[in-house]
Amino acid sequence: MFDPSTGQLDTVKTGLIRVRTRSELRSRFNADAWLHPSFLVRKAPFDRGVARWDGVSQLLRGKGVLGWLAAAQKQGTVGALSLVVSIEDMSGNTLYVSAGGLQVLTTLGGKEGFTDVPEDSLFVDPQRNLEAVRVALEALVKP
Repeated sequence: MFDPSTGQLDTVKTGLIRVRTRSELRSRFNADAWLHPSFLVRKAPFDRGVARWDGVSQLLRGKGVLGWLAAAQKQGTVGALSLVVSIEDMSGNTLYVSAGGLQVLTTLGGKEGFTDVPEDSLFVDPQRNLEAVRVALEALVKP
């Protein structure tokens, strides 16, 4: 799906994959629509040590009392992951798109003031994962 010389997304290939996927869903399952999740890295604004994005919030924990005091004084943005749910009809028209925040990728602390969240700490909180799904699907299931 990526151009080997530039590393950029090949929109022709991805378009063809989407057309073939919709065709297979229609022929095999008589589907009317295709719901597909994806993950995006977002910029999450934070203030007083709390990041807020895509319907959720998360503390950016500083280490120790000094870390908490420093967190309370800072504001800016950090990278954060979001679950994006899209629904499109079999012609490729987008019917629904919504996102639910999963977790921040950076916390407050460390020499530079920020620490990256280790990869093995991503997606490990079942409650945060469920909340992201709930937020992303809320408009579909809300009475």
